[in-house]
Amino acid sequence: MLICRVKGNVVATRKDERLESWKLLIVQPVGVDGEPQGEPFMSVDAAQAGVGDLALVARHGAAARAAMMAIRKSDEYAPANAIVIGIIDDVADFRNDGAGSGLKSTRPEISDSSQPKRRGRPKGSRNTK
Repeated sequence: MLICRVKGNVVATRKDERLESWKLLIVQPVGVDGEPQGEPFMSVDAAQAGVGDLALVARHGAAARAAMMAIRKSDEYAPANAIVIGIIDDVADFRNDGAGSGLKSTRPEISDSSQPKRRGRPKGSRNTK
């Protein structure tokens, strides 16, 4: 997985039908210091990331396809080799005794009272099946 900065959106008037409901993004790999590393590439967006966000990107084709299949609840592969699977708020560089690296998301802070409710299983609960 890579830490990437979302650089822009891709608009495609025609694309494979298995990608119809997916947003496409241009992402730039970055290091812990925030400096670009490598070439930008296109990625499918499963986390609703926006331009300027730090994103967690799975760049292995099998991981991207598996994530898309799970989200769509389908057994049909989609033609993708990279997917944004998370939005990063902050990166702490363990090499500096846990001090923050200065690499932060550009998303505005949300007060606790207005935060959206978390979906899914409560944190820490386990499925006992």
